[in-house]
Amino acid sequence: MAHYENLDRGFQKKYGVSFEEFEEKNVVKKKGFSWEVESDAMAWEQAVDGIKTMRTRLEDLDVLK
Repeated sequence: MAHYENLDRGFQKKYGVSFEEFEEKNVVKKKGFSWEVESDAMAWEQAVDGIKTMRTRLEDLDVLK
């Protein structure tokens, strides 16, 4: 989970917004669908999903309650 959290923080710092804001502002389109931004978007989405999945699983084990 730490890996995903580090990626999330790195992308937040790079783009100055949360992943949700990144999507709402359609940053990929605004940046001209560049390879770098598209790649970052996919990696960021995977990281955010990974964080949510890990938290759910840990809560299921009563680790984070």
